[in-house]
Amino acid sequence: MANIAVVARDKQGEALRMSIGLTVLNDSLDIFLTEKFKKEEITETQLEVIRDLNLKIYSTVSGSQFEYISPEALADKLLEYEKILPY
Repeated sequence: MANIAVVARDKQGEALRMSIGLTVLNDSLDIFLTEKFKKEEITETQLEVIRDLNLKIYSTVSGSQFEYISPEALADKLLEYEKILPY
């Protein structure tokens, strides 16, 4: 079982789709958004599935609907993961 971080900047919708797909492997997975949440790229269905799967979404943008993480804390947290997938 791998510990995976998905870091999404430009392709947030694709990153969330990939994150949902990676759960089939039963790996531990967290999602990090490093830019403002792009509502047009991400569907409510994707967010519902992510919530149902108990995946965590962090955001470096304060005031977003996701748990805030500072860029410095994100850099430290990424050291905990075996695999990091950038989007």
